[in-house]
Amino acid sequence: MRVCTRRHHYSDSRSNREPVPEAPPQI
Repeated sequence: MRVCTRRHHYSDSRSNREPVPEAPPQI
């Protein structure tokens, strides 16, 4: 389901301050 779990976890913490997209970037 989620491949970028490491980036997601870090984003969750920063999400408190900066709005981060829940879906990872699909390159």
